[in-house]
Amino acid sequence: MTKNPATPRDKAGGEVWFVINNSDPTSIVLREQNGSGQTGTAVLSGTGNFTNVSLSLSAGALGSELVRIHEGQCLPADLGGVAYALTSFEVGSGSSVSNVEASIDSLATGGFAINSHQAGEPSVYTSCGNISAGGDSLSITLNELNGSGQNGFVTLSARGDQTEVVVSADAGISALAHIHQGGCNTLGGVGHGLSDTSGGISSTTIDATLASLINGSFAVNLHTDGNPGVYSSCGDIAVTGQSLTIALGELNGSGQSGWATLTAQGEQALVVVSATPGISDLAHIHDGSCQTLGGVAHGLSDTSGDSSSAVVDATLGSLIAGTFAINLHTDGNPGVYSS
Repeated sequence: MTKNPATPRDKAGGEVWFVINNSDPTSIVLREQNGSGQTGTAVLSGTGNFTNVSLSLSAGALGSELVRIHEGQCLPADLGGVAYALTSFEVGSGSSVSNVEASIDSLATGGFAINSHQAGEPSVYTSCGNISAGGDSLSITLNELNGSGQNGFVTLSARGDQTEVVVSADAGISALAHIHQGGCNTLGGVGHGLSDTSGGISSTTIDATLASLINGSFAVNLHTDGNPGVYSSCGDIAVTGQSLTIALGELNGSGQSGWATLTAQGEQALVVVSATPGISDLAHIHDGSCQTLGGVAHGLSDTSGDSSSAVVDATLGSLIAGTFAINLHTDGNPGVYSS
C-alpha cells in the first residue's frame, strides 16, 4: 500500500493506512491496452489534500505490476509522465488501496489517467482509465430490491452531449440494466439501455447530457438475471446530501481491504461496505477508534460477499462528530478483526 507520512494512520494492525473522505466516490473503468486482456475499475474519493484510490484489476494474458497516475489521457491520446505512484501488484492482478497526496479537485481536471504497466516490461501498458473532470460526474448508490442481496453504485460522467454510465454492483445477480423514467419508488418506462451487469462492472455511453439526467426524473435500475420483471437494485439520479467515504485497512494479516461510504438520509445513515469477499462476515460500527475499539454501536449487514448495505439509526453528523470506527470480523472467528 502506498505510504505517506502525512497520511493519517491506524496503528492497531501495524501498517494500516486509512483516509476519511468528504466526497462521493467516483468510479472509472480501466480498459485493455496492448492485447493484455486486462480490465479493471478504480474508485476515487478524497478530503482536503488527499485522495483514496481503490483499484481492482482482472487477470489477463499480461500481468501488471506498476500502477500510476499519469498526466494526460489514455492512448491513443497524449499520455504524459508519471504524476503519482500507486500500490504495485505482486501477482499481476487483484485489489489495492493507495492514498495519494493530492486533492480530488486537483486530479479531476480532465488531465490525468490511471495506467497499469506489464510486470517486467513497464514500457508496455496493460490497462488505462481517464479521470473525469470535476463537476462533470455524479455518483449514486444502488440499493437492494426484492431481497436480491445486490448493492453497489453508479458513476455518471459527462462526455459532451453524451454521458458515460459506469455500474459497479454485486456480480451474478442482475443482467439487464436501464435508466428508467421516474424514481425508484415510481419507476416508469425505459429511458436508456445499459450494458450487461452480470459481471459486476459495466460501462455504457448514452445519448443524453448529464445535466438532462440530473434535472429530469430518472433512476438506474438493475433486473434479476433470468427474471427481468423482478428488480434487483435501484438508485435515483439526483444530487443528494452529504456523504463520507473511508478506506478499510487490513488487520491481522487477513488480506482484506476496501472502503465504506456513509450517506445522510435524514435522521438515519446509509452504510455501504465494499471489501475483499470471503474473509469477513459480521460487521459493526464500534465506539472508539481502530486503535482503541469499544463496544458495538450499530450492527451492519453480512460482508461475506463483495458489498453490503445497511441503514443505521444515527445521523451522519453524529457519526462524524463522535468517535466511531467500522470494523469487520473474520468469518468463523469473529474475535479476530479482518479490517
